[in-house]
Amino acid sequence: MLDVAMKFLRDFLNQEITTPADPVVLGNITKESDIVQDKIHLSLVNVEEERILKDVNYTKRINPGDNFYSVVNPEIHLNLYVLVTYQYDGKNYEEALKQLGNVASVLQGKYVFSGTDFMKPAYEVLQQIVVELYTQTIDQNSNMWQALGEKLSPSLLYKLRVVAIQANRTLTTTDDVKAIGIDVVQKPFEN
Repeated sequence: MLDVAMKFLRDFLNQEITTPADPVVLGNITKESDIVQDKIHLSLVNVEEERILKDVNYTKRINPGDNFYSVVNPEIHLNLYVLVTYQYDGKNYEEALKQLGNVASVLQGKYVFSGTDFMKPAYEVLQQIVVELYTQTIDQNSNMWQALGEKLSPSLLYKLRVVAIQANRTLTTTDDVKAIGIDVVQKPFEN
């Protein structure tokens, strides 16, 4: 599911930013072999669970035609932190700023994706993604770049909310509840 969300974002940005052709790639910027020069890189740098949306309902009907409910673990909702960088050789700093500006502009114009946005079969598993710019303090930014083992370069950090993951692995099943009632036993009235 994480790969599908990242590929969706890459494909959306490639559709919107047309110069140069396919300017956005997925890649781990800490690995030399993943870096493609003069491209915008999307790198997953952190994943966190959105605990507020934790579902407590463990029973659900997986197939509507069945006469039973399945007990499954609740789905988890994840926030993905995506680092957007422009990797370049030589004196291409201005192009890096321009391309990062393009990304910011595109994601300002459309940042909520749902339903009709996921029409391609590869994206059908996605329900909703909200992309928001995540602002770090200077210290947090410095610490992130130190942890990545890279030198500071122009970048944007986005938080993709909320990628839902559900395996639908049945733990047990329960019968369908047809009716709820109380048995009433009448006793004769005693004086």
